[in-house]
Amino acid sequence: MSESITLTPLKHAVRGRIRPPGSKSLTNRALNVAALARGKSKLFGVLDSQDTQVMIESLKRLGIAVVHDPLECSIEIEGCAGDIPNKNADLWLENSGTSIRFLTAL
Repeated sequence: MSESITLTPLKHAVRGRIRPPGSKSLTNRALNVAALARGKSKLFGVLDSQDTQVMIESLKRLGIAVVHDPLECSIEIEGCAGDIPNKNADLWLENSGTSIRFLTAL
């Protein structure tokens, strides 16, 4: 059985900043949109997960320039304006559902 903990309400407001963890689903959606956009996009607060890595590697195989900085939780993408450079790329999507859904539509 778990020990119980008594929480005492604070007498003053709490101030500060938090950075909630990223979402793999939102990260992959943003990667897809940035890849199809015209010009450079920089995404911040992205999640570094296996699904995100699968999407990044797939975009690179499709000929889209992607630079991932895991320390800054950012990704920079040079969008292709909807014209995929390498339309015949072999992609390994593992079990990444969002990658499978988005990349099959490209």
